[in-house]
Amino acid sequence: MLSLRCRSAVSPSSSGTMSCLFVKTAKRRVTIKISDLIQILPEKQVSGETEREISKIEYDSRLIEPEDMFVAMPGSRDDGHDYIPDAIRAGAVCVVCERDFENSSVCKVIIPDSRHALSLLAAKFYDFPSRKMLVAGITGTNGKTTTVYMVKSILDAGNKRTGLMGTIEYLAGKYQFNAPNTTPESLHIERLLSIMQAERIRNVVMEVSSHGLKTGRVNMIDFNVAGFTNLTQDHLDFHGTMEEYREAKAMLLDKVKGKDRWAVLNMDDPSYDFFLGRTECSCLTYSIENTRADLHITGIEKTDRGYRFKLISPLGSEEIHLKLPGRYNLNNALCAAGVALASGVNTDTVRSGLEAMTFVPGRMERVDINRDFKVFVDFAHTPDALGHVMKSAREIAGDRNLIAVFGCGGDRDKGKRPLMAKAVSEYADIIFLTSDNPRTEDPEAIINDAEAGLNNSKETHLVLDRKEAITRAVLKASEGDVVVIAGKGHENYQIVGTEKIHFDDREVVREALKGQNSDNREVKRS
Repeated sequence: MLSLRCRSAVSPSSSGTMSCLFVKTAKRRVTIKISDLIQILPEKQVSGETEREISKIEYDSRLIEPEDMFVAMPGSRDDGHDYIPDAIRAGAVCVVCERDFENSSVCKVIIPDSRHALSLLAAKFYDFPSRKMLVAGITGTNGKTTTVYMVKSILDAGNKRTGLMGTIEYLAGKYQFNAPNTTPESLHIERLLSIMQAERIRNVVMEVSSHGLKTGRVNMIDFNVAGFTNLTQDHLDFHGTMEEYREAKAMLLDKVKGKDRWAVLNMDDPSYDFFLGRTECSCLTYSIENTRADLHITGIEKTDRGYRFKLISPLGSEEIHLKLPGRYNLNNALCAAGVALASGVNTDTVRSGLEAMTFVPGRMERVDINRDFKVFVDFAHTPDALGHVMKSAREIAGDRNLIAVFGCGGDRDKGKRPLMAKAVSEYADIIFLTSDNPRTEDPEAIINDAEAGLNNSKETHLVLDRKEAITRAVLKASEGDVVVIAGKGHENYQIVGTEKIHFDDREVVREALKGQNSDNREVKRS
């Protein structure tokens, strides 16, 4: 789902409407001749009229309008080549595709790789907007979202008008798009950057996912700074091995070359040496543990709202009060500080920007319930992220009960399921193992996989229905307890089969405390 908000009005739409909204929002550029546009394609076989002009590019045939170019791309479920006739009927005057088809009425451009061609064509069509901006990309397994918000807060504090692309939303001046992907398709990235240009934005910070890197979505983005958070197990259903996953992340470093470009690397991460070996640019290092790092901190003091610490950097030191829970946010703050310094701000601006941060949607987000116990929702869905979140929640709970609700995604890396359960078991007193986007898998089978990692000495409830699990968890809480509901955070949906249905953990919490009762639907054991 994507909706466009001009800061107040909300307009819901289907995911297929994303492209259309971007086009309507962006300032329309002058049309371009097919012959001029396809010059950027290194390998191509062209037939048909190339002197016609096109008004925009699409890869979704449902969005084609007269005078458009259609790029047919193979997908995981559908093949764009099957929709070429639909695109032509809708008015496409040029089709870019990987195989020939029977039709002589339009210009055909046959290329070896449609996805790569799309990135080239989109960049040229929008006149390479990233080349006119300072673009910072943040990659890593955990912490990307919080880090990009921190970077934006710092750059905003330095009066640098900054755009943002991330897991939660895309921010472009007065425009706000809810994000269907962490890193959108190349066509949408270029359109977003074009919108940002029209909004007089000169700095951009974006999350860069391993999927986005591997599939070439950022091939044509001119990155000035690359920030790396950490590398832990995730997405092995897509990458296969940790080595391949690490290699995909390193592709961002391959895009920042030269002394005027910067990499910001985490010395505390086990993959630090690997990533350092891939850098061909200037480098800033950061660490909580190692004082040899360019950026490090001393005098860490826990407060009711977060942490006080002294930031040491090559440009000076600052006393900072970070008002976010979780010690892991110190790592995120260091990464953000490094990226911001590499983007041209001073340490006082870093302090101001970090201290202005009080909230990141769905990241240890406290649900307002007006009760004598605390409820947090968090996006954590990897073993490492869950471990950090649960450890932070344990510190908040003290000697009171820590109650955890979590599940594992269907059609995703099965190997991490018991590891996620183990991470939760290490800190929680009471555990509700439930469903979290089962997709096309059997929810009970997913729970069975995760259950192997649970500590049998802990009070554990296996509840298939997520709403029921959350309801029972919050009704079980008493004074001083802490409830953590992990896996969704900012997300407001549950994917069952191939259907996405509305589901918001925060709403369920509030409903439960209005008096909804439990029907105790636990997984039955023979």
